Amino acid sequence: MLIQIFLVLLFWMKSAPANQDLFINLIKNTPKKEVNAHIDWNSNRRLTWDDFQKEADVNDPLHALASTNIAVQATCKNNQMVYDVKCQFAVNESWTKNKTSEELLQHEQLHFDLTEVYARLLRQKLSQQKSLCTGDKTKFRAVVNKVFADWQKAQQRYDNESRHGLDDLKQAYWTKTVASQLESLAEFTTDNYTASN
Repeated sequence: MLIQIFLVLLFWMKSAPANQDLFINLIKNTPKKEVNAHIDWNSNRRLTWDDFQKEADVNDPLHALASTNIAVQATCKNNQMVYDVKCQFAVNESWTKNKTSEELLQHEQLHFDLTEVYARLLRQKLSQQKSLCTGDKTKFRAVVNKVFADWQKAQQRYDNESRHGLDDLKQAYWTKTVASQLESLAEFTTDNYTASN
């Protein structure tokens, strides 16, 4: 899987003396009609090949591509940051050349699961921040950017080490590791949080 992450930072600041609102939205740069064509991560909902709706690129050496995203929205209200972090699978950007391989589907599912690990890590990091709503907003952006950079590296490492799922031992290692990470971050599955002050 190649990570295709294009982020748009939209800032909206409302001038109010006692209540300055900040709205930050991080999304994939997709046409508006496709923004809602996604599946939110859920432990009870596994991907199927029917979820991969983009036509496959016959010139691409990959056999499948799962396009995953971490969508972040944050607002400051009464000096409290409330944020929403979602792990999403983009159905209109994901494709496969092989709708019969269960092993390939499981490899792509693990990309989605790995994205959820980093969504949980972002929720955890944001929950530990103090004073995100006062003063300079670069602290919030720095936390988000660090998690996104680590997520990209992990996705690339997963593909490199597992050889895109062809190395059975490494694929099993990654499956076990990601399951363990999801379990250790279980308290951060809910996607609505208020940062502590």
